[in-house]
Amino acid sequence: LAVRIQGWPDQLNLDCCRDSAEEEMKSVPLTAYARQASGRNAVKRLRTNGRVPTVIYGSKRAAQILELQETDLEKILSHSASENILVDLSVDGDAGAARLALVQDVQHDPLSGKVLHVDFHEVDPNEKVTITVPLETLGTPIGVKNGGVLEHVLFKIKVRALPADLPLVLE
Repeated sequence: LAVRIQGWPDQLNLDCCRDSAEEEMKSVPLTAYARQASGRNAVKRLRTNGRVPTVIYGSKRAAQILELQETDLEKILSHSASENILVDLSVDGDAGAARLALVQDVQHDPLSGKVLHVDFHEVDPNEKVTITVPLETLGTPIGVKNGGVLEHVLFKIKVRALPADLPLVLE
């Protein structure tokens, strides 16, 4: 990985030449369904039928309200290694191509923990995006081996790269 640092510690700009051993973010296929009804009662009916209301928005298209199967969404969220999830969202009944999107926000019920709503942010595969990536330390520093204490000050960092080149974690 070739990393060019700009504005450290605020942001890393990744101009990547990746090794195959490094983990990068893979897009996950997901099927959504167009949703006509909006409002509190309509959303309650969706949730009782095992669906989750969602919205996808981006700079190139108008926002669109959708719904997902709760089981599909739970599977993606539970198997994610990072809080940043790249999704190939195809809308059932829409003849257009799948839309590449990042999970922007997930709202959970505070008591049950069930997913209430998901926001997707559509991204262009040829434009760089900025996301926050967790930092993971490897090994044991020499100072800690000699009796010192390691104090972590930075846990996440902003990374700017093409969606296909986004890392899951920085080590």
